Amino acid sequence: MKTEIWLIIVVVAILVIAGPAKADTITVGLGIGYDFNTIPAGIEAAIDGDTVIVADGTYKGPGNRDIDFLGKAITVRSQSGPENWVVKRNKFL
Repeated sequence: MKTEIWLIIVVVAILVIAGPAKADTITVGLGIGYDFNTIPAGIEAAIDGDTVIVADGTYKGPGNRDIDFLGKAITVRSQSGPENWVVKRNKFL
């Protein structure tokens, strides 16, 4: 009984100290200074609650087609509005 109480106290203490997980922001862009250079790579690195911000530009090529959110509860948004970035679907681009 005494061991069970200590176990409960330790578990509760760990949960209180750890607190809720903080969501991360992952950046995707075509140049240097971004976390990833393709949208799928940014999505793959994200976990539930994260936001993937896509910099302005035209994203084309095999790394930016067939984008799948992989069942994750994440937000993917543009850096400065949807009119400023494009995903080219043509397999030859």
